[in-house]
Amino acid sequence: MIVESGKWKVESEATRISLWRRPSFFIALAILSTFNFRFAHLLRASAIKIFLIALCLSSVQLSTAQSFEWSLRLDTKFDNREYDGVGYLGTVPSVTFFSVRLAPVVGVGFGFGGHHSIMAGASYTLDMGVAASNRDPEPLMYYNYHSSRYGLWAGKFERRHLVGAYSRAIYAGSYSFYDNVIDGFALQFHPRRGKLELVLDWDGMGSSTMRESFRILSAGEYAPFDEGAMRWLVAGYSFDMYHLASRTGMGDGVVDHILVDAWGGAALERVFPWFDRLTLKTGWTGAFDRERQGGNRWLTPGGVTFDVTVQKKRVGIRNMFYSGELLMPLWHTYGSRIYKGDPFFAGSEVNNYTMLFWHPELAKGVTLKLADGRHIGLQQVAWVGVTLDSEFFRKK
Repeated sequence: MIVESGKWKVESEATRISLWRRPSFFIALAILSTFNFRFAHLLRASAIKIFLIALCLSSVQLSTAQSFEWSLRLDTKFDNREYDGVGYLGTVPSVTFFSVRLAPVVGVGFGFGGHHSIMAGASYTLDMGVAASNRDPEPLMYYNYHSSRYGLWAGKFERRHLVGAYSRAIYAGSYSFYDNVIDGFALQFHPRRGKLELVLDWDGMGSSTMRESFRILSAGEYAPFDEGAMRWLVAGYSFDMYHLASRTGMGDGVVDHILVDAWGGAALERVFPWFDRLTLKTGWTGAFDRERQGGNRWLTPGGVTFDVTVQKKRVGIRNMFYSGELLMPLWHTYGSRIYKGDPFFAGSEVNNYTMLFWHPELAKGVTLKLADGRHIGLQQVAWVGVTLDSEFFRKK
């Protein structure tokens, strides 16, 4: 029998589900086993492991207002880039990235006016062809709230939880894969005909050995009409502001980088429903960069963009074109320290990229992405993502 007590539900001993009958219990044990000695040493907090084990063992005691939650994400990505010559203006060398990443998290969920959860885990990346790991696991610890209209992430959480569509000049696919953890906050708003996101990513705590640095990201899009002759109209933007300060007492100087991508276009799949996606976008992308110790003068390159995507079922083609000034004017001084976008924007005033892709869902929670790109050379991408979580075993 379940007895209501205010907003909480109290469950009697007779109606509690046996721990050993829960598939999620065994999944949780498998996740917890990934918290090996190396990870505990990295976090300097064996108490976290003890807490998670206790949480797992006691999850059967939680009332229906609370729940034990877990998630397991596995990504395997192959990205081969064969560019003409030895590189493009000394900016983009030919290279192959091939890695696998595992990100398990466990925690507690509860609900008042939406769903809340507190989660802890790790993101662990291994490069293929390397006998021993050359990357340290990165801890994940965060609070999440989400409802039909709002979302909030706070702590250290995976970048895949962001909902904004960001320009390739802001961050590239390789960056989003290998720097996949946000340190900070993400606020998300889902109005009826659009979406909006604001993100703070604090990636450098200032000290005598480290420069303080943080990034503010934002993206949004909006379709003003549900129906009628203008129902295809859509507009949006993406924004990036990066601040690199000096080490404490060292006088390294301060660098500011701002990039704005504003666009308007047509979501023509609303007019021609045979297509799953048929979008045309055009806009302006501009940067505002300065070195405060280098004369404090703003550098303001910019240019126009055209973006076309045609997709039917899971097969499609996308062409992205940029023409204007070099969007990364301080690249040869700071490189990828402040610029996380496609480095072609640092080496070419005309930038065209065409990609054929196939993105099927192989099974529930299992996706495959195959892409073939054409730029100044060739690019082939294969990406398999698998997501399992407590919802898989939760009774409807």
